[in-house]
Amino acid sequence: MTRLPSSLFRNCTDDRELGSDTPHHPPFVATEEPKNGTTDDVRKFQGTWNLISIDSNGEVMPPETLKDRKLIVKGDGTVFMEGDQVYSRSTQKLDATTTPKQLDIRQIEGPYKGKLTKGIDTPEGDELTICYVYPGDGRPTDFKAGKDSGRILLKFRREKR
Repeated sequence: MTRLPSSLFRNCTDDRELGSDTPHHPPFVATEEPKNGTTDDVRKFQGTWNLISIDSNGEVMPPETLKDRKLIVKGDGTVFMEGDQVYSRSTQKLDATTTPKQLDIRQIEGPYKGKLTKGIDTPEGDELTICYVYPGDGRPTDFKAGKDSGRILLKFRREKR
């Protein structure tokens, strides 16, 4: 069985330890204003996204291992969760002025704390695809995560309200 990368889903702490007064409502951090042309993509990213597939270096994870894993986006803050447990927190910076659109992720907590992970994204309606590499490994140019590519391809579906 393929293990998820520790940078993606890591048991960091309880919500209360992260500074939230209310359990299960992770805090978010706002940083920069989006670049011109990117405001609409920032809006499209907002909300809760269920992880529906992950391909890590060409190894596709079985769908049943992804149950209850989600990404919550508020402003430029992101939280990965499994059920009620917070696994990682980060900030994101989107740039829709490039092709493909670019996504920079800076992890707030975890093994890559403070490091920049570069990726690409494509939000399409209720679907979101993100491809990234580990910090320091450049930026992907397409949405593929083949064997030994060093890439991770994530697909999400927006959670219905």
